[in-house]
Amino acid sequence: MTSAKKQSKGTRTPCPLAKTAAVIGNAYVLLMVRDLLEGPRHFCELESSLAGISTRTLAQKLKMLEKKGLVTRSGGVLPRTRAAYTLTARGRGLKKVADAMVAYGKKYL
Repeated sequence: MTSAKKQSKGTRTPCPLAKTAAVIGNAYVLLMVRDLLEGPRHFCELESSLAGISTRTLAQKLKMLEKKGLVTRSGGVLPRTRAAYTLTARGRGLKKVADAMVAYGKKYL
């Protein structure tokens, strides 16, 4: 087996940094986390905050975050009730990551 094949095989079991990047590596996901760190948000509030995101993309990202256990969805079952999205304890754990990125952006960008 060549070294290139060995290297690509190693990506099947990514390191913790790679796993985290796979979940939050999308700019929209990080911005959603930013908004949800302030408190629960309705779908339309997130959509308004994330200029340029399509409804479909937002829905997909929220479902992915729910599946990963970072976001919970409540309400929205009865007619005229809107679902609210909230970060779980696991999702709130991303606050340090977001804060570090803000500090980096302020210092270097």
